Amino acid sequence: MPAQILQGLKEIGDYLGLQHVVDERHLVLSWISREGLPAKRLGGRWCAEVNELEAWWVSRRAAGAADSLSKPRGQS
Repeated sequence: MPAQILQGLKEIGDYLGLQHVVDERHLVLSWISREGLPAKRLGGRWCAEVNELEAWWVSRRAAGAADSLSKPRGQS
């Protein structure tokens, strides 16, 4: 079964549920550069495979949960 490919920062952001974020494209670019969101430039366009995004999102949420558990109570 061929991988589903999302094309463009807007489509990637929409898939991740960022439709209502004011600067959706900049947030996606930030995640690509700072948090390792698995997207690649093909020509002049950003593309991402859905299965890679899903794995990244799950690992990101797990890391966030682990970080919150390691902080002393009363800190966020």
